[in-house]
Amino acid sequence: MLVLLMACLAEPAAQAAEGMTLKGSESRIFALVYKAGAASSVAHDHVIHATGASGSLVFDPSRGDTLGIKVSVPASGLSPDEDAMRTLVGLPDLLTPTQRDEVKSHLLGESQLAGDRFPTLSFQSTSVVVEDKTFLVTGDFSLRGVTQSITVPLKVAPTEEGARVKGRFSVLQSDYGYAPYSALLGALSVKDEVEVVVDLTF
Repeated sequence: MLVLLMACLAEPAAQAAEGMTLKGSESRIFALVYKAGAASSVAHDHVIHATGASGSLVFDPSRGDTLGIKVSVPASGLSPDEDAMRTLVGLPDLLTPTQRDEVKSHLLGESQLAGDRFPTLSFQSTSVVVEDKTFLVTGDFSLRGVTQSITVPLKVAPTEEGARVKGRFSVLQSDYGYAPYSALLGALSVKDEVEVVVDLTF
């Protein structure tokens, strides 16, 4: 999962060239993980809130195709199934604290994200193409010690102090060296594809 990413700026080039800092408290990053398996009717879909994000943005407003962005999230900051997040994304049923702790234990365990060995998830842009006012940002997404090049479509809205950026993309857990969670011989499991949603303020 999760994980991260991006932006644009509409201010004087001199200020933009200095870079902007991600406002973590005003940003939101989360991943949607969907249930699978024969026993999925008794399981839950999950939303993983990525807290503690940090990052920076460089953008030259005189050249709309010039963009640089880096975002990192600590694995320890991944918070599964918060009541407010489940309500926000429309997932039914709230989990108990014990259930949430169990989900986080599986999430950060050795067979999944191995959070002790790989404490950071990150995205670093490498190029950008603009199509119909959408920024197609290509970059290196690193998860569980594996780095893959991905392209993320982003919408950018200038603000008085910087920019707000929204986007979503999907990744396959198996592309990052681990199998999706599975128990009871696969009767309880989650899908390989994870959807990541970003709403960032710089």
